[in-house]
Amino acid sequence: MTHPARSFESFKPQAQSFFNTTKKYNLFISIFFFCILFKLSTFFLSIYLSIMLILSSKQRSLQPAHFYNLYSLYSYVKNFKPYKCEKKEVLNLMIINLYGGVNDVIAEIILKQCLFINSLNKHKSISLLINSPGGSVTSGLKIKDIMDYVDLSCNTVCLALAASMGAFLLASGSKNSRFGLNNSRIMIHQPLGGLFGDVSTVEIQANEILYYKLLLTGYLSDFCSKNFEEVLTDTDRDFFMSSAQAINYGVIDKILK
Repeated sequence: MTHPARSFESFKPQAQSFFNTTKKYNLFISIFFFCILFKLSTFFLSIYLSIMLILSSKQRSLQPAHFYNLYSLYSYVKNFKPYKCEKKEVLNLMIINLYGGVNDVIAEIILKQCLFINSLNKHKSISLLINSPGGSVTSGLKIKDIMDYVDLSCNTVCLALAASMGAFLLASGSKNSRFGLNNSRIMIHQPLGGLFGDVSTVEIQANEILYYKLLLTGYLSDFCSKNFEEVLTDTDRDFFMSSAQAINYGVIDKILK
């Protein structure tokens, strides 16, 4: 009968060879699974980044020249502020901005924001921040009509300049809720327009401009609590005012200091 110790010694080289082979296979298997996991992670990351870019492209115009590598792309997505942040700001502060010229695009944005805030049924007022040189009369009247339609009091604030339709919208705010800053400038005047075409067409266009002139003058006389004739005379030319002068005229009520 063979001695047990001698039998183990004879088996030891085979066992050692088996264990070495197993270690090599384990290493290959680990590398294989690591590669699979890496591929899967990069695949899902690319899907995530693609979805975020699709969503972000609805709010901002993408500039492909900025995306030189994956890191810069990741940084862009990480630092991007989606639309829900802007909506959250509207929900919390109830602030609507009127910056730049008054036109149909701005009027449509303000209309949607007013309707959205009004649909919440939990807020009583909104603040319209104005820094505008004026613009389209019809677009300005559209903004005024929607502010009158919603069940909200409208606080208007002139940040730097409120001229023409900007001054009209500033004066159309709720009483005792129309404000200006120390160095704000306010300007009112009659509607501007260019006429061209045959005599009949020019006459029609002139009557339309006269209609808007009388309409806006009537509104301003009501907003400022002044006589119609006085406002009609003052708006015959550009009438500039400081915030203090605008208080005396009745365009605003207070100066924010």
